[in-house]
Amino acid sequence: LKSGMKLEEVSARFIDSAEFRSLYGFGVSDGQFLTKLYNNVLHRDPDANGYAWWMDQFKTNPEKTWEKVLADFSESIENKNNVADDIDNGISYSSDYSASVAQLTPQAMQIEDPIVDLIGYNDLTNDLLWLMG
Repeated sequence: LKSGMKLEEVSARFIDSAEFRSLYGFGVSDGQFLTKLYNNVLHRDPDANGYAWWMDQFKTNPEKTWEKVLADFSESIENKNNVADDIDNGISYSSDYSASVAQLTPQAMQIEDPIVDLIGYNDLTNDLLWLMG
């Protein structure tokens, strides 16, 4: 994101990934996709009114693509509130490809400009938290 990639582009790349297919499946419907977003991003089942609103958006608003809706969930107040403590305290991350564990904090990432870099740091950590969902 700091390199200029828009959140919708990050979303599109994730939707096109093997990880996405393993979490969401192949050929899922808008409703299945939406339910998985609620489950994986917000860690809850969809509420009836919210689900109905998003389904209406899929049908009537051409700007609400899966990429845009994924970005909207990622940037939602509910998701930001859910991950605020994790972002403030750093995120322990380990990969199947590496035995190392990195603590992602502003200090560990050597952030120099607390205003500009924190925006990128928050975007990165939100994306990582969502992906690790």
